[in-house]
Amino acid sequence: MFAKLTGKIDDIFEDSIILDVNFVGYKIFTSKKNLDQLRSSNENNQSFYIETVVREDYIHLYGFASIEEQSLFNIFCKINGVSSKIAIKILSFATIEEIIAAINSDDKAVFTAISGIGPKLASKILIDLKDSIKKLDYNFEISDDNNSNNNINNSQIITDTISALENLGYKRSAIYKIANNKVKENPDITLETLITNCLREL
Repeated sequence: MFAKLTGKIDDIFEDSIILDVNFVGYKIFTSKKNLDQLRSSNENNQSFYIETVVREDYIHLYGFASIEEQSLFNIFCKINGVSSKIAIKILSFATIEEIIAAINSDDKAVFTAISGIGPKLASKILIDLKDSIKKLDYNFEISDDNNSNNNINNSQIITDTISALENLGYKRSAIYKIANNKVKENPDITLETLITNCLREL
């Protein structure tokens, strides 16, 4: 199977690209972050680390900007309940640094903000990620002390805010980004104040 492909970008779609490699077009799925970077780049030739996902009814190629991103994708896909589509959603929503920070602070709100991930699966992702990432060679700097009551409380407040505002019709991802920034600015913020502040910006 392919390990890496380098070629010319022919087309960019909502969730994938067509990469022309020596006049052969490969459809490669990638994260929204990578797609946004490609759209703003003036460089037409691009390289991707490739992961091939084989199922009974399809064979999909997933492309990554780095080995670390590819490694995280593979870890996500090994977690029961996380499909390749959900894994790429996570990488579209959060950077590697944000994922590592979520693990270190036990912040499941990073994951529950993503459509298709509930609190139970988010908790499982956090546990499995911490165990799996420590086995990799890359310097992800996973902390052994993630039991801070303040961090756990903040995570719960963000989760509750997402739940409350999603019921009003707002998107999870938009709520999370605003709520997370507000909590960073004021770690002692109350749930009621956070909801009010988020509503003002939404």
